[in-house]
Amino acid sequence: MNYGERLRNFWAPSWWTVGWMLLGLPALYFWQTLIHEGSHAMAALFASGDFPKIAPYAHVSDTAGFRNGVTFTGGEGFIAMPQFVGLGLLLVFTALFIWAPIRSRAARFMLVFLYVGVCIDLLYNTVKGLWGDPGPFSDWGKFQADIGDAGIIVLSWLIWLLVFSHFLWVYFSVWRNDIPPAAGFWDFRWISLSFALASLSGLLFAAIVEDPSIDKGHGVFITYVILQAVALLGYSTYFGLSFREQS
Repeated sequence: MNYGERLRNFWAPSWWTVGWMLLGLPALYFWQTLIHEGSHAMAALFASGDFPKIAPYAHVSDTAGFRNGVTFTGGEGFIAMPQFVGLGLLLVFTALFIWAPIRSRAARFMLVFLYVGVCIDLLYNTVKGLWGDPGPFSDWGKFQADIGDAGIIVLSWLIWLLVFSHFLWVYFSVWRNDIPPAAGFWDFRWISLSFALASLSGLLFAAIVEDPSIDKGHGVFITYVILQAVALLGYSTYFGLSFREQS
């Protein structure tokens, strides 16, 4: 198996796998935002002993503008915790991809899917650090005040190199030794259920978590709610129909 075939089998063992990667983006958005804000919350818990309120949904704040999510920590805790949690997850996923002979098609899909979320979050939150200007109000910019311009540049480039090292280590992944049968359209039942639970959780957080700084009448928040509601309906419909189609 040549390099191109190994790369394709990692990302696209079937076209339906690619399709479900795209269909799962609303769920992935919630999951990764929850991990990011949850990391801030755990840092605040370690620092203060109290678990803060988190709002892991897209909105516009009257003080900070657009936010993918927010943790109300009052400045407590290690500000770059999400980036280091993401880096740790990246290393764990990479080790699994290289050395763990996982044969389950669903398990492979979910690992790659969550790996994508971690990579997106890391790249999005460190990209401006590549040239030493992450912005004073970002997590990475606040961390820059502790380690300096040179430190943030070196660390940002290290993270990006680790993410894109995928194009090297994918050739050596043990997954090439046992490739599951290609998935068909109706082979994503339990994955669709997990996606539905993620979108439902995103809607519940959006409905329950309130704060005076969050404008729930803004188009950003409304768009987020509509997106997750449509996704939940689609995932749930597919999950129900899959029992009939595979009976």
